[in-house]
Amino acid sequence: MRREGTDRLAAGLPRAVLLDPNDGCLTIARRLAARGVEVVALCPPTSSWVGRSNALRAVSVGPLPVRAEDSWLPALSALADRDGVLICGSDAASEFLCRHRPAVPGELRSFEGPATAHLRLMDKDDLYELATGVGVRVPASFRIDSPADLDLIERAELSAPCVAKPVMGHVGRRSGDFATRLLPDAAAVRAHLRAALDAGIPMLVSEHVPGPTTALEGAITLRAADGTWPVDAGRRKIRDYDHGVGSLVEAWDAVEARQLARRILEASDYVGLAATEFKRHAVTGQLYLIEINVRVPQYFGVYDAAGVDAAWRLYATLAELPVGEQPALREGVRVWMPQHDLHVVREMRRQQALGLREIVAPLAGVRDFGAWSWRDPKPALELARAELSRARRKRSRRAD
Repeated sequence: MRREGTDRLAAGLPRAVLLDPNDGCLTIARRLAARGVEVVALCPPTSSWVGRSNALRAVSVGPLPVRAEDSWLPALSALADRDGVLICGSDAASEFLCRHRPAVPGELRSFEGPATAHLRLMDKDDLYELATGVGVRVPASFRIDSPADLDLIERAELSAPCVAKPVMGHVGRRSGDFATRLLPDAAAVRAHLRAALDAGIPMLVSEHVPGPTTALEGAITLRAADGTWPVDAGRRKIRDYDHGVGSLVEAWDAVEARQLARRILEASDYVGLAATEFKRHAVTGQLYLIEINVRVPQYFGVYDAAGVDAAWRLYATLAELPVGEQPALREGVRVWMPQHDLHVVREMRRQQALGLREIVAPLAGVRDFGAWSWRDPKPALELARAELSRARRKRSRRAD
């Protein structure tokens, strides 16, 4: 691990610029820094903890989309003094690049742009239409755009239990607590949908595909402009938090999920990194598409830990450096996200009275600890401090 200005950088390698980085981007920074790449991270307040890493230089920017012109574009212009590549750690960053790419200096390469398929895949309604058109199963779904759509809201109530999600996930999250939710009954459906629709968030209501967390299979794929696949690997979730966020993820071949992901990405002529998630139906055994994230997923470190060298292959593809054949995936290797998993364990114990063995045993095989690294501990310590502050504020609001 290096600190900026203390170690000699590898000559001629483009700078890596991480936009709104997450845990997976932190893995990328550490891997690239070890190979002599200069890494810079544009960190809004929510990802300021990543900026504490020894592997990178942090640039503070405002939250998206409010201050895109005020801070993000000037920060990127200042980094155009040499060639670089842009890697997104959030949906908001991907949307920013798609919409503002013409104003970003050409010295900074990216997959995202006004004519790319990123926004189409981020829109779950468009994504499900695309997937259906190429023969990929999706949950039965319908869209609701307005609180005046009373017939559709009633239809949603009658379909409970069901899953409700914002059409554009990050827009729902930044507008309130409108992330993907499994809603158990009509009352929950009515309350959640009305709050979201009143806030102006179009919602997608989907059938709940039955199955445990381990039925959530996925693929990480990197499709290059020439149609090749520099990264193509699978995973499955062992534990997840808040109906979707993987807190314990395992490298796993996931052959069928990878094949279906390729079919969708080729049909949309998508170029870039994509994390595609499916769920295997507990009764029929069939895979259903859940979503595609067109940015670095939080659990990205599992692929480097499993020997795929995904961080370098992503960077090298963007930097137009040669990459050879992808190394084989070591199945069974796991990544653990403690800040999410503590919530999972607490809920599991509340529901099932689990013992210590049932909680700890799945951690066998963990080779990547998300934010934590013995050689680079500051991000994890800062994240823990932020989590404790958040918990105190939550308890204080409850007390009031």
